[in-house]
Amino acid sequence: PHFKIIESPNDWAKTIKQAVKNEQLTETKLAQLNYWKEFQDFATKKGSVLSFRKARPRHWYNFSLGSSHAHVTLTVDSRKNLITCGVYINSSKFDPKSIMDKLEERKEEIESDLGIESGWYRMNKFCQVKIEKKADFTDEDDQKQQFTWLIENAEKFAKVFNKWLKTIDLEENENE
Repeated sequence: PHFKIIESPNDWAKTIKQAVKNEQLTETKLAQLNYWKEFQDFATKKGSVLSFRKARPRHWYNFSLGSSHAHVTLTVDSRKNLITCGVYINSSKFDPKSIMDKLEERKEEIESDLGIESGWYRMNKFCQVKIEKKADFTDEDDQKQQFTWLIENAEKFAKVFNKWLKTIDLEENENE
């Protein structure tokens, strides 16, 4: 039988106490922690198929894709007032750029499956495919709309990229 966790311990108070004790949480970090905790609660109540990890005071939140080559990443950017959803490609076994090359060969089909155009980015040590939305993550009146956008797109990205990553052939140790 498959059991789905309905309720789990709330580590928020513990994290706050520890951070206050160590004087580590800035106002922004505290806002990020609260945002991701609220996001988790919202998504769980909506019946999201995403598998949640412990919320942390960071500008990003990751989900497994079922592949060691990449994961879904959600971000909040307080400087640019953006929220993003994307796939972060950073494989220790293969060159991320070779994975990106294989995916880009199917870019049209991938974006058709996603139902949206996305930005395709190549960095030195990783590659990323993402979309972004103008939003102030600290605006509590807008958070439900933000959470809905993040959930819908994270689920789409997870489903689509999980499918396409399984179809590409990579040669062992290309990254060495």
